[in-house]
Amino acid sequence: DLVCFVSGLLLGTNAKVRTWFGTFIRNGQQRKRETSSSVLWQMRRQLLLELMGILPTVRSTRIVEEADVEMEPNVSVYSGLKEEHVVKASALLRLYCALMGIAGLKPT
Repeated sequence: DLVCFVSGLLLGTNAKVRTWFGTFIRNGQQRKRETSSSVLWQMRRQLLLELMGILPTVRSTRIVEEADVEMEPNVSVYSGLKEEHVVKASALLRLYCALMGIAGLKPT
């Protein structure tokens, strides 16, 4: 799994690996144009696909207004993220923070 692998590189105990990966990310961003053949572009794309896989779709969500809750007291307010995706989401959030903080990845 890409999330686990890259998280291990950035958040592991080996400082040389962290430094090397940070340099790799920064050098990859310095190129004038990221093409679809670059490893960095492919990593960004895969991470985005991972994120899209756990986010709820707009069709399946029902956002309950405060007025609806008052009218129907047994209605539960939609939380937004399925329970089984919470751990994946926190791992992705942790990875994105590490990529931006440690490796210097710029959001696009």
